[in-house]
Amino acid sequence: MVNIGLSLTLVLGVFDILLAVFYTVMSILLLTSRGSRLGESGVALYILQLLFVPLPLLLSGLIMCFQGWRLDPSLQFGYFLLQAPLVYLGIKDFLLYRNQ
Repeated sequence: MVNIGLSLTLVLGVFDILLAVFYTVMSILLLTSRGSRLGESGVALYILQLLFVPLPLLLSGLIMCFQGWRLDPSLQFGYFLLQAPLVYLGIKDFLLYRNQ
């Protein structure tokens, strides 16, 4: 059963999905433009970050969009707290790419 209505969970879910797509694109652009200056370990860390950061954002965004109406407020707050560091990493990488 899926119930999609305009609520805070839907807004957070859509924001997470958009941020996951945006973060993936920005990470690829940052990696291609700064890959030679980072060295092998820096490139490896960026690839790991590219693999493990957008996936939880995308999955939690989909959960919030389609099943968020079933979550009580404490679980919604838990999702928000789990996503806060991922949002921070996305903003940090965007600012790094912009200041190049």
